[in-house]
Amino acid sequence: MGIGTLPWIFHCEAMKKGKGLEERYQVQVAILLDSHLKLDEKLNELFKQAGLLFLYSDVGKPIIQHLEQADFYDQPAIDLAQKVSKEQPISFQITKLLSSNKAENQPTNYLDIKELQTFDLPNQDHLPFWDHDWITEELKELLFLQPQTIQKTAQKRDILRTYLILDAHIYTANNGVFDLDLVENLTVQCLYKGKAAEQLKYVAPYLIEMTLPENGYDDKDKVPDFHKSYFEKQWGNDASMFIRTTASMTTVHNHFRKFNKIQNDQGKSFLFRFYDQKILSPYLSVIKNWPERLVRLYTIETENQIHSITCSDGKNSAITFSPNPALLEFDYSTKNIRSPQQTDYDICLEIGFANQAKKLLIRLYKNLEKSHGLVPAPEHQKIATHTIKRMAAHGLKTPLFLETLIAWSLLLHPEFEQQDPENIMEQILGTSQISQHEKFQALSAQMQMVYGETI
Repeated sequence: MGIGTLPWIFHCEAMKKGKGLEERYQVQVAILLDSHLKLDEKLNELFKQAGLLFLYSDVGKPIIQHLEQADFYDQPAIDLAQKVSKEQPISFQITKLLSSNKAENQPTNYLDIKELQTFDLPNQDHLPFWDHDWITEELKELLFLQPQTIQKTAQKRDILRTYLILDAHIYTANNGVFDLDLVENLTVQCLYKGKAAEQLKYVAPYLIEMTLPENGYDDKDKVPDFHKSYFEKQWGNDASMFIRTTASMTTVHNHFRKFNKIQNDQGKSFLFRFYDQKILSPYLSVIKNWPERLVRLYTIETENQIHSITCSDGKNSAITFSPNPALLEFDYSTKNIRSPQQTDYDICLEIGFANQAKKLLIRLYKNLEKSHGLVPAPEHQKIATHTIKRMAAHGLKTPLFLETLIAWSLLLHPEFEQQDPENIMEQILGTSQISQHEKFQALSAQMQMVYGETI
């Protein structure tokens, strides 16, 4: 193959300078090359148009060679390479902020986040079952109403469709049986393919087209049985998210398959339960200030944006995340480009720590309210999360141990180990030759020495 057949991948460094501002970025570039002549000039012009100063680049590699020699599966490089063509032979993305002297400013919010009370359906025992409402008006409007601008058009492609991604394991637990392969009159597809779809059939995420049939919004007799069963048994108790977009089922399926896995810094892959509201809601709340991530999530195709993503926030409430005009108008060719400080893996770790802290705090309040006067306080969530994160770094991950460690942090000192005048507790935590149980027992003994009691 000639040098111009496939894109080359280069790793560069660039700088953004202004009044009192200096930021250095690590940048990945994909380019179709006829030759290496004047490459630096091309890169310099590319970065100049984006408000950046080109510093240097590596020697570069063809995309195939780059992927073969990378220590991990470089999906961002693949996505970048797919953007280049004869019409647009060069493209780039910032992969890391290396340094900055910029003071922290209030970040722009690119998502509109709204909470909605959906209430309970009124008692319908006095009505025959065929006259029962299947969903509250508030929730039906949120998930299925066609905007007036669409109602006036006759174009099927303009319909704002409704899709559901759900977790098969939790769905089956609520339903009593796995029947997603028996759903009638709706298109259902597993987000996994091949062997993964077969082996993980009963725990995998599934995409279901939930768009109501014609006149189904007003005529409950036209509503599919699956809809009625879902909102009776699943809503508020499952792990799922609703998507509203004009895109087709196939397009939506292909889009969200890209989010099935995330990678850590070592390139190891993990399944990403992005559709679970316990992860989805805090994840979107974290990335609401990062247009680079949001565009990747909310843009299915150039002409098909995701209108909204909605999940339950308990049985009688919902939370909706919609891109606002600031995201739709974001200009990637300007100096506004920033690099996320956290990877998706890092964010998910933080969410996991926070969710575990919530569960353990509930148990602690129940167990220690009478004996130690422990009652909920605003700062407890932050202290508990920090304790779990800190102890996990030292190999202490068992919930029973963490519950006690959090109690020490709340009742004695947020970083109790640093109060040891002889630093013995920090030495215990730093020891890697002993088991979790041995480490916890050693900590307990030293706590007795330092504080005169343990909890």
